[in-house]
Amino acid sequence: MFFRFLVALLFITGCSDYQMAKVIEREADILVHPENLDFEHLESGKESGEINLTVINVGDDDLYVDPPVLYDNDGRYGVGETPAFVLGPGELLDIPVTYTPETFEENLGEVHIYSSDPEDPTVVVPVNGFGDAPVIIVDPLDFDYGTISMGCDNEERITITNEGNL
Repeated sequence: MFFRFLVALLFITGCSDYQMAKVIEREADILVHPENLDFEHLESGKESGEINLTVINVGDDDLYVDPPVLYDNDGRYGVGETPAFVLGPGELLDIPVTYTPETFEENLGEVHIYSSDPEDPTVVVPVNGFGDAPVIIVDPLDFDYGTISMGCDNEERITITNEGNL
C-alpha cells in the first residue's frame, strides 16, 4: 500500500520537461444585429419606419466605436445622433435607423460602423426599403391648338397612366 502511495505522490509532484501554460489574450469583439436592415414596403407620404441597429461587445476588452456613418444616395434614411462611444465586455447600444420614402421607389444604403475590433474593424450593414405610391404620368403635358376657326372642332388625345404601385 505504501508503495502505491509513493508512486502516486511521485507522479503528481514529479519533474516534467513540459509545462502547460494558458495565455489569455484580451480583445474586443464587435457583433452588430441585425446583419441587414429591411424596411420592406411603406406608403410614401404616410408612413415611415424605424429599426434599431444593436452594437454589442462580445469580447473581453473595451470596444471603441466611432459614430456610425450612413451612405445613402437618396437622402431617405437617417441615423440617430450617436457620438463615439465605448462598450465594456457584454455591453450593447441601440442605434435608431429611420426610413422615409417620398414616392414609388426602391432605396438602398449602407451603415458603416468602425471600431477597435482587431479582426473586424469595419462592419457594413446593408439597408433597403420600398416606397409605395401612385405616380401619375400625363402625355403630352401641354398642347397648342393654334388658331381655331369658329364652328370647327379640334381634338387632342391625352394619355394618363399610373406608373406607381398604388
